[in-house]
Amino acid sequence: SIAQLTSNLSSWNCSLVQVNNAIISGSSTTYQGNQSVSDFSGNVVLYTAASASFANSAYPLTSISITSVLVSYSGSPQLQMRNANDVH
Repeated sequence: SIAQLTSNLSSWNCSLVQVNNAIISGSSTTYQGNQSVSDFSGNVVLYTAASASFANSAYPLTSISITSVLVSYSGSPQLQMRNANDVH
């Protein structure tokens, strides 16, 4: 869960993690920039660089599972996808 990611950030930093039954939302409908991933326990930033090959792809508006790298950005948890197949 996102709560687990947040509470274990220091020990899981730079680890591959998965969040199930999550929703992606944000100010745009594509992955580029900062979006939000939410589950029953909270939310976390999903960051995708503009240079990523999938940055301009639309993210699903339904419940998903996401596999991504958990990183600490200025002390806050952030998810970074490796490719578009990380959302399933």
